Amino acid sequence: MHANDEVDNFLQQLDVVWIRHRFAAIRALLFTFPEITETYRYRTPFYDCNGMLLYLSLHKKKQPLIGFVVGIHMQDEAGLLTAKEGQTMIKHLYIESANNPSDEVIVSYIEDAIETRNR
Repeated sequence: MHANDEVDNFLQQLDVVWIRHRFAAIRALLFTFPEITETYRYRTPFYDCNGMLLYLSLHKKKQPLIGFVVGIHMQDEAGLLTAKEGQTMIKHLYIESANNPSDEVIVSYIEDAIETRNR
């Protein structure tokens, strides 16, 4: 995966340092998956794999989250995914702190999303 300049700018403009660092760390995890491509659309970083896979965003401009486009079909074994009222496909994994959820949990959700997208 190649870095996208617009995503670089998105990250640099985040005001809260721990959120900027956490999104950068999640982005680094995403770079370990060669099948994922990084794009910037709807003013947010998107990651695609056989279609839209996930995105990084802020809920109400302060709560970081990973939005899984195919979330409704994912396993969600840890029970961490939530859906906004009226959402039929997307589920969110909220980032509570610099290490919650852990990198291992995030990687497992990325892997689950890829498997779900490839079905």
